[in-house]
Amino acid sequence: MTIQPISVLMPVYNAGIYLKDAIESILNQTFREFEFIIIDDGSTDGSLDIIKSYTDKRIRLIENGENIRLIATLNKGIELSEGKYIARMDADDISLPDRLQKQFAFMEAHPEIGLCGSYIRTIGLEHNYDVHFKTTHDEIKFKLFFDTHFPHPAAMIRKSVLIDNMLRFKKEFIHAEDFALWNEMAALTQLAVIPEILVHKRTHSEQISKKFTPTQLQISSEIRKMLINKLDIKPDDEEISLYDKFLENDYPRKKNELLILLNFIDKLIYSNTKKDIYKKELFNVFFAQKYWDICTKSTHLGFFVFKLFNSSEAKTVLKISFLLKLKFFVKSLLKYNYDRK
Repeated sequence: MTIQPISVLMPVYNAGIYLKDAIESILNQTFREFEFIIIDDGSTDGSLDIIKSYTDKRIRLIENGENIRLIATLNKGIELSEGKYIARMDADDISLPDRLQKQFAFMEAHPEIGLCGSYIRTIGLEHNYDVHFKTTHDEIKFKLFFDTHFPHPAAMIRKSVLIDNMLRFKKEFIHAEDFALWNEMAALTQLAVIPEILVHKRTHSEQISKKFTPTQLQISSEIRKMLINKLDIKPDDEEISLYDKFLENDYPRKKNELLILLNFIDKLIYSNTKKDIYKKELFNVFFAQKYWDICTKSTHLGFFVFKLFNSSEAKTVLKISFLLKLKFFVKSLLKYNYDRK
């Protein structure tokens, strides 16, 4: 077999309703030099028959026989792949005709890039919309501190990065395995996003992100905790709980919870300043701005909120105008004086 530049890796499990569109979107790529590894993971809905109906010689059909689930199937595909690059594909999505061509050309032109994504368009049951991700390494790495920034079907991976660093998808991060792997890669190689829509990502009731939302949220929280640990911070359960809510813009209403969250944000700013893992202009300013937002929305709790901000790490990062500081001071002071009456 001739080794191809790209291995397109697509796991399939009971995806019959959308499978033809996904397969044909790859076979009809303008870039022709690839192997198309399709791994059927024990489908029971006729998906295997659909795959077998195609005779294109670029297709390498692998049958698991039984359902070993997504992470094991992905890792199996990585081991079997022969391409310089691995392009991920899902069995319910659509790659636009020039996706592989543009990602291959980009990766060849930028040997420092180990992982490349793209903008996407959602299609399906819900309102369709375009998703524009951050494009540069520092921005992407910062975004990955919170959540995944590369939808699986938009990712092209330089295989050597996986092999040289013994990286694989990890089963303990089920339903958030991409979030974990992309963060591992961000510490070892450069990441980028092509600012063009190259993939249509389908939304429907049976997709993993909808069927397993509670598990995905739990595992994502655990991954974020691991990333926080790398800043030499060991958060307790209450801090993590408040932090998770904070990421959903659910700010504390009780004084003790407010103190815990603001202290935690201060630790994030201080630790990143010291360790310089994330670009300070992105990481520190984001959290300092959030600290300010929380304080200015909490003046009803009294003057201590103003004093908290004045003694915080956030104050050293942000440049707040005198007028805004004065307004914050007055609102806090009025509440303080009112409570003393």
